[in-house]
Amino acid sequence: RKAIYEYTLARALAETAPSYHLQFNTTIQITPISANTARGVSYAMVIGSPVPEGGGPALTFVGFQTASESHSTYEIIEEGCKISHRAYRTLFVDPE
Repeated sequence: RKAIYEYTLARALAETAPSYHLQFNTTIQITPISANTARGVSYAMVIGSPVPEGGGPALTFVGFQTASESHSTYEIIEEGCKISHRAYRTLFVDPE
């Protein structure tokens, strides 16, 4: 949670033009490995566009930013099903 907060805060304070990011995720393939543990794999693609002056919907589509593969381990604990481990692997990235 701390890493997500710090990343989001850094992006909010960055001196770059604001942009929209849209992430498309695939269905997660879940494989049980025990009564309380499962592994999952999914894929994502992110596209982006600058935010127009004054806000509102994007007027242009800038394009592809990145595509990644995510491997997760899930565990059932008292609070419910939680992610115990997640690892990302970048498959494609916009060179700019």
